[in-house]
Amino acid sequence: MSGHALQQVIVIPRNGYINRLQAWASASILGDALAVSTRVLWEPEPAAPIGMDELFEPEFVDRLRIGREEVDELLAGAHEALPRYLNALPARKVIVLAGHDQGEQVFMSQLLKMIADDSSLTSLVIIAGGQFHTPNTREFDLLRRGFYQALRWDKVLESRVQAELKGRDPFLAVHIRQTDRSLTAPTTRSLRKALAELHAQSHLSNVFVAADTAQARNQWHGIVRGLGLEPWSVADQSHDRSSASGGVGAMVDWRLLGAAQGLVYSAESSFGHEAATMIGNEQQTIGLTAGKSLQRARATTQLINSAITYPRRRRRTRQ
Repeated sequence: MSGHALQQVIVIPRNGYINRLQAWASASILGDALAVSTRVLWEPEPAAPIGMDELFEPEFVDRLRIGREEVDELLAGAHEALPRYLNALPARKVIVLAGHDQGEQVFMSQLLKMIADDSSLTSLVIIAGGQFHTPNTREFDLLRRGFYQALRWDKVLESRVQAELKGRDPFLAVHIRQTDRSLTAPTTRSLRKALAELHAQSHLSNVFVAADTAQARNQWHGIVRGLGLEPWSVADQSHDRSSASGGVGAMVDWRLLGAAQGLVYSAESSFGHEAATMIGNEQQTIGLTAGKSLQRARATTQLINSAITYPRRRRRTRQ
């Protein structure tokens, strides 16, 4: 895209680690399309308490990072105080995109028009926790995959990944989210069936199991063995994603999922979805969701449970 005055894209990733990587990748791809640099203000949050320095190589971070003070000066205040959605700040020569409940994608056509029409706007600040792209972006999955492959990870994290892969035969993978109570979460039966199908297609019997609880990991080791396959997971893995060790462990798991030859995962999970993007083989990645009848049954159960527990929850709020 030519004929604009924009000079830089600044992305402020939010939410969990994979949501942050999605936002960063999307902003970087947009920056490349606009032929401008992309810089990152990575701020720890409860869902992602680790800073960039603990996840990526120092030289890589220094080249891409922008400080909070510089962003505050650009915006003449804290980004948390900015209005939602898409806004131009002519006095600051800035466009701000913060999709919040609507997401960023719905504003992309309007954003491109704003960039093209107003030559006074030189900076674009995007506050996001997910993926987005311009309407004319082609092969967005391939572009994200290239972005992920170009990330330069912290040496300790990278060594953990390589230690797990060293000497290991090609493998399949399954990502289990036992703590996910989403209406659309796939059933154990559907996940097991899909894994068996992948095995039949690939003839691979080595299966990496990534799970968000030790219980789910152990349960799926048994399920995988029941299919005549050989499961493995990262030993002594912390599942507390609110801790630094748990966050690093999550990134190790994600890297290993992305190194598999085939993957079974929840279609609603950004963690599994972006690992499938890393694999880059639609025939060998199976995203699953619950059927409509099961979703309705789960919704009914949630309503009943909410009604039953409401008096107790109301008493607690009054105390």
